[in-house]
Amino acid sequence: MIRLSYTLKCWALAASFFLAFYFITLSSDLSFSKYVYILAVSSLLFPIAKRAVGVMVDAFAPNTVLFDGLLLSLSINIIIWIATPFIVSLIIIAFILYSMGVMTRNISH
Repeated sequence: MIRLSYTLKCWALAASFFLAFYFITLSSDLSFSKYVYILAVSSLLFPIAKRAVGVMVDAFAPNTVLFDGLLLSLSINIIIWIATPFIVSLIIIAFILYSMGVMTRNISH
């Protein structure tokens, strides 16, 4: 059995979401074509967002299994995939604020 890395599994899942959205939604209604580029970016950044959501769930509810069961796992993954640009931007903002806090603490001491 081939064992793939977490990132490759996430990219495969995101690519399948993207292709399903592209072929099902865009074939029926072309007004959604403006969302194709942002969802392509979501597909590329999906592993980062999924890992961040997993870390946050482990921090706030350590005994909760988030990706258990097919329907719940699929719905959570789709929500994460759609919200990926927002999740990644929040991660970047949090990292910048953390870095600024570390730098100001080091400068003041």
